[in-house]
Amino acid sequence: MVVGIAILASGILLPAWRENQSLQRQLEQVKLAESQVQDRLARSTLMLDQLRTDDSVARRISRADLNQLDPGDEPVLRDLSSPSDVLQWLDASAQQSEQLLEMENLNEAAFSQLEVMATGARRLWFLGAGAMCLCIGLALTPSPSCRRFEDEALLAE
Repeated sequence: MVVGIAILASGILLPAWRENQSLQRQLEQVKLAESQVQDRLARSTLMLDQLRTDDSVARRISRADLNQLDPGDEPVLRDLSSPSDVLQWLDASAQQSEQLLEMENLNEAAFSQLEVMATGARRLWFLGAGAMCLCIGLALTPSPSCRRFEDEALLAE
């Protein structure tokens, strides 16, 4: 009887628990995406404010895009694989955090054999076996009258 209850409980509760975990992961991803959008918005507004108030920023950006130097400046060795466009500068850190999130998704917890049986294609068979164990446990339990005769036989000895 206990085995039947355990099988039925795991067949009912494990899929709901796994779905709850999946929804929590999705919520974390949405919160992360929202924070990334907020960060991009803050960086973009900061860049626009600097462009409006300081003309030297616009000159420096245009010189960097055209690969030119100010008179008297010396060239510095630069990593050519790094982002060169201003918008790429703004998005570089956001892309790194997105890559970290993708790596976390790959490291999801593995399913146990019980979870595979309780959530897989044969879930109905699993639940049926649990119900059958429960019914057999209820049917094969000695009735109260049989227990009374067993108790009397033990007392007589």
